Amino acid sequence: MLSPVNTIAQTLTPEQTLGSLKQALVDYALENEIHLNSSAYLDNGVLHESSVLSSQAIYRGVPNLLGSTERSTSQNQRNTQSGTACDEPPRALRREALFRIDKDEELFSKHNSLGDHSFPELAAFIGKVFSDRIKGSKTWVVKEEKEYGSDYENYLLGTWADRAPYIFEIKIRPSTLKGGIKQLGKAWFSHSAHQMAGFARRTANAIPGVYYPDSWPSAKLQYQLTLIDRATQQQIWNQVGPLFFPRVNRAYFKSQIPSSLVDDIEALTEEFIQAATMALQCEPHRFQLFVDESGSGALEINAGLVAGISIGDKFLISTSSDLLQEVLSNPKLDTLALARVESVDDHSAMLKKIAGPPWPQTSDISSAIATHF
Repeated sequence: MLSPVNTIAQTLTPEQTLGSLKQALVDYALENEIHLNSSAYLDNGVLHESSVLSSQAIYRGVPNLLGSTERSTSQNQRNTQSGTACDEPPRALRREALFRIDKDEELFSKHNSLGDHSFPELAAFIGKVFSDRIKGSKTWVVKEEKEYGSDYENYLLGTWADRAPYIFEIKIRPSTLKGGIKQLGKAWFSHSAHQMAGFARRTANAIPGVYYPDSWPSAKLQYQLTLIDRATQQQIWNQVGPLFFPRVNRAYFKSQIPSSLVDDIEALTEEFIQAATMALQCEPHRFQLFVDESGSGALEINAGLVAGISIGDKFLISTSSDLLQEVLSNPKLDTLALARVESVDDHSAMLKKIAGPPWPQTSDISSAIATHF
C-alpha cells in the first residue's frame, strides 16, 4: 500500500518523494498485479525485470494512487478479492459532479405520455429529488449542468464549476417489453388512442353537468443513474431500478404525481447515491489538467476549495488516466512528475512542478491526469 509514502513525504525532498512513489508503485505491482519468474527492482530510477510484465491478474488490494482495476456496472459485483477495506486518506476530499437529464427526443416530445404528465415532467422531478438527496453530502458536491447555446457561449460564460470531474446522467424510459420494437410501437399506439379519447373527455368535462369517467393507463418504467468520469468519458458506475406509474383517475384538473411513485423515486435515489459513493470509495482523486489561460505556462486542475484542496497539497502527474499501465509500459518511469498546489480558488487550483520531467506538451495536456495523494 502507498499510504506510508504520505507519512514520510514531509521529510523528503521532492525528488526523493517522487522516487518513493515510483518504488511504491513498482512494489505494489509486483505484489498484486504482475506475475514474474524472478524479482524486479528500481536502480537509479530504472525498472529492471527478468520477464514480460503482465497486467491481466486481478487486484488483491487497492492503494491510494491506483484504485481499482475493475469497475462494475451492477450493485453487487464491485468487491476486492481480499474483501478488506481500502485505506482512508489522511484528509478526505469531496468529489465535485454535475448532473443532467438524458433527454430522449422521441419520448420527451410526447405530451401526457404518463397519465396527464409527461416524461420531461417526471425526469425534472427525479432531478430535483436527486439534487435534494445529495445536497449536504460529505462525499459529493453536485449541481445541475448548465446548458449553453454554443461552444462559443460556453467559452464566454462557462466557469470552473462547469468543469467538475464527474457527471451523473439521469435517464427515465419505458420498461423493456417482450416482442421488442414492434410490441413497443403497439403500446404507444394504444396510448395515443387513450390520449385522443382523453382530449374528448376533458372537453366534455369542461361542460357543466357533463362528466366522462375513466382513468389514465398505468406504465412500467425504468429509472437509470449513470456516473461518468469526464476526463476519460468512461462510465464508472451504473444502476437501473423499476418504477411503476399507477392507473389514476382522469379529471379536468391536472393530477399530482402519484404518492407511491414519489416514494419509489426517493427510495431508489437514496439507494443509487449510496451505491455510487461506494463505487468510488477506494478510488483515488484524479483531476484533469488545463493550461493556465493567463499564459504563465502553469497548469490548473478542475478542483479547489469546495472539494477540499489546499495550498501545499501534492499531486502525481501522469500522462494518462491509467497509472498502473504507465508503470508497466515505461520501465524508466520518467513520465511521472510531482506537483504542488501554489494557489487555489473555489473550483480550481494552480500547480507548480517540483520534481520530475517538464510538463506534458500542450497537445498532450488533455490526456494527462493529476492524482492527489
